[in-house]
Amino acid sequence: MGVSTLLVLCMDVAMLYAASMLRLLGMRRAEPRSMRLHRGVMATVAVLEAGTYPYMAWRYETPVSVVAWALILSRALAAHCSQSISRWRDRCR
Repeated sequence: MGVSTLLVLCMDVAMLYAASMLRLLGMRRAEPRSMRLHRGVMATVAVLEAGTYPYMAWRYETPVSVVAWALILSRALAAHCSQSISRWRDRCR
């Protein structure tokens, strides 16, 4: 449980920091070019979290039931999809 908790905490901190920087740059009407790094961080974190979460669960905390696997995979999918939705929403503005 400790490995997964630490992983999720680190990923969420990176995601929140990048999102706060994007918000700050948006309020300052910064050039879209200056936001690339933070968008890249958010995309990378989403992919890493979506990929490593099920791997860490399989490797260190092997679920014993199909329901547990379904919850783990849905958590990974949610991490990836939430990032994709927010990027799409930003493009539509």
